[in-house]
Amino acid sequence: MKLFIRHPETGGVIAVIPGTKGYWPIETRLCPDELNIKPLPEDVIDSALAASMFGWQTPAAMRVISWMYSERFDEEFAYNRKEPEMEKSELESALMQFTGTEGYTRWSPLFLKFVLTDGALFLAEKAGAYWLMDAIASHYNKYRAEEFVTVRLVQRKKDWLLTIGDGDDGILAKQVISYSDFPLTNVMLYVGTQGNLRVIMLPSEY
Repeated sequence: MKLFIRHPETGGVIAVIPGTKGYWPIETRLCPDELNIKPLPEDVIDSALAASMFGWQTPAAMRVISWMYSERFDEEFAYNRKEPEMEKSELESALMQFTGTEGYTRWSPLFLKFVLTDGALFLAEKAGAYWLMDAIASHYNKYRAEEFVTVRLVQRKKDWLLTIGDGDDGILAKQVISYSDFPLTNVMLYVGTQGNLRVIMLPSEY
């Protein structure tokens, strides 16, 4: 999957592959809007160019991700499987039923190293929380050396706090989220290692 944009200096068309650093000049007489599946908003173009140069673990990449999600840009990945969201009590009860997983699911073309267990996928779908999985994966460089980390999202008075820890008392990453309609006041997830993959799971699936 490629995004086609104009290089700001040369004016030529370049291809950007989400999740891959760098860009590739394209010899074509077509304009980017004719090459893309859908026209790209200006801020997405700017963000895609920045992410291609500075990496896809940057804030700029998150704007590209959110646009791809909202526009259902790539049907291959789990974030496009729209499911009805659940109320808090119903969701809490349903999550308690997961004690293992039958498989792993990739949810985004930008985080191919990461997969979700059945329970984590259920949470992402029913709570509208693919953004949470993105946030966890976007901090990967801060816990790359760890084989196992804990993730906690907690609602505070005016915002939310995402904390990634080493499983003991060490804090590896923090992120303040100014707004979310996440239905739970707090949630804990684990990130483990399975071969070359990072697996996001519910604690009950560990």
